[in-house]
Amino acid sequence: MPILYFDNQSTRRLIPLGIHENTTYFYTDSNQFYEFLAFDIRFPHKWRLVGRFDRQDISYGFSSLSPGARYIYVLFLRMTDEVTFGIQRIDLVDRKEDEFRYTGDISEALRINFERVTMRSGPNGKLVLFDRSLVQGEIPLWTIQLSEESSKTFTISYNPIGVKGKDTARNGCLFTVAVDPVNRCFAKLMSPRKMLVYTESRRWQEYEIPPEESLYDIFGSDGFPIEENRAVHETYGRHGHRAGAMQTRLTFHDLNGTVVARMLHMDRKNTTAVVELEIRVRKLATFLLNDSVSRMFYLIASPDVHVFLGVRHSAVVYIKIPSLEEIVGWRMQKKLQRDGYSDEVSQISNFTDLMKLSFDKYA
Repeated sequence: MPILYFDNQSTRRLIPLGIHENTTYFYTDSNQFYEFLAFDIRFPHKWRLVGRFDRQDISYGFSSLSPGARYIYVLFLRMTDEVTFGIQRIDLVDRKEDEFRYTGDISEALRINFERVTMRSGPNGKLVLFDRSLVQGEIPLWTIQLSEESSKTFTISYNPIGVKGKDTARNGCLFTVAVDPVNRCFAKLMSPRKMLVYTESRRWQEYEIPPEESLYDIFGSDGFPIEENRAVHETYGRHGHRAGAMQTRLTFHDLNGTVVARMLHMDRKNTTAVVELEIRVRKLATFLLNDSVSRMFYLIASPDVHVFLGVRHSAVVYIKIPSLEEIVGWRMQKKLQRDGYSDEVSQISNFTDLMKLSFDKYA
């Protein structure tokens, strides 16, 4: 399975936004700016700046890439002499920016637990904020709708995902998976072989792994790997250091419209599986990831490619079989870098330029 490693061109943490076609989008956070960056997964040594947001005096900020990668949305809360709750929209096609103002009661907006929420974007200027950290009870969810009128405003409404009936104990779960939050589809892992799924029918339904099926070949256990005894798990985020109970080695990644379950085995191999609504689990890939990336990373996953954004180094892993052109391109970039042409390689963004550079250096 082809894995292309590359050095990060920023010393700051890389925060994922998504993948569209061959382009990966992410951003870095400094004390002054959010810098939005992109690279072609076939030429990951060349990064380009696609947008910037002034984040001075911003208490909280959340970014999301729209479907089709037309827009980057930045929802922000600025608390200075006045409280400003707004959305900056960066148009990646027309290269322009618009700011939308919140017209509602600011006290309603301040009820949002900004320490916990995640933002996702959908079509037609629809955004959602949701909190998946709760293990019991309703899932807090806010719907945001932009107005394209000249006033450039937005509204926000609270539309939580309710519990299943009055039996709240059965709604306790290990964690919540955001399958499609814009369309209010969530899942809760209840046990090694059972999930609760909130679907378009606006109700929770139980899904089970069929009795005749085992996930042993995927996870090394009959169902999802859930431990009887909990361990302590520490996380470091933008808003502090947290510690919590960990009862599974499984991690769900639900960015970019694809839900991927990842487990790090003791032999350091990464097993990746797509979890479908019917809880039909299939193995996507097993591969060994270099320690320089695997120790700490963010994952952006699609059915065809996984991008691991590490601290100093990152990696592109092709799940599908790459084309001959892609394989040759990777090998030529690696050879050029090994021979001391890293600066030239970092300027390449297409196969024509790569072939020209290779011809100039080796012909």
